[in-house]
Amino acid sequence: MDILPYGREALVVNFEQRIDPAINARVHALNEALSRAALPGVRFAIPAFCSLTIGFDPRQLSFSDLAASLHNWADQLEATHTTASRTWRVPVCFSEEFAWDKTEVLSYTGVANWQTLVDQLTAIPLRVYMLGFLPGFPYLGALPPSLACPRKAKPRARVAVQSVSIAGQQAGIYPSTSPGGWQIVGRTPLPLFLGKMEQPFLFAAGDEVRFFAVKRAVYEDIASRFVRKNISWNDFLVSGSKHH
Repeated sequence: MDILPYGREALVVNFEQRIDPAINARVHALNEALSRAALPGVRFAIPAFCSLTIGFDPRQLSFSDLAASLHNWADQLEATHTTASRTWRVPVCFSEEFAWDKTEVLSYTGVANWQTLVDQLTAIPLRVYMLGFLPGFPYLGALPPSLACPRKAKPRARVAVQSVSIAGQQAGIYPSTSPGGWQIVGRTPLPLFLGKMEQPFLFAAGDEVRFFAVKRAVYEDIASRFVRKNISWNDFLVSGSKHH
């Protein structure tokens, strides 16, 4: 683990630079230790795949003191680096009107047909490595090399909200309508952001996501029930703490 200055008022903690669930779990365990310590002068912490960026006020907390604390916590976390997580079952409609890049994805992967690809994608437990790009956008991984796809050469000006996508060996879900360059393979009826919730984002880093395929009629039913507020995120929670 390396700790480097990131300007005068921040530092970055670098773990081994590869996408790995054990490394990512250590990032989040260290972030949790920092949060529990509530050190005066810490302004923010941003966990990523294999790094943790921390902003601090040098008038209250020196780089050397913060780095010493981080090294101490990291040593204690070496043997117990896994973090508690929630497991979600996320419905996805993979029908053609939502799978905008079906043809390209089949071409890139060489999978024989769309149903086989859907079966493979829904069989894989995916870890939420981090949230980013858009508020609440989950970076999910890792997909096997057989399902990997490059980003689009020309990003779209508009990707529909809740679109499920692939880029490289990662999957993602767009929490809002936005430009985007990932390959679109389906859409979930679950909103990823609910502003009135105590925790407004559906996912958190460290969660596990398992997709399951639904027909268009089921997709529409779930979406309408969210609008009517007679279904909630917790109905799709398999294990872990509920949203409130």
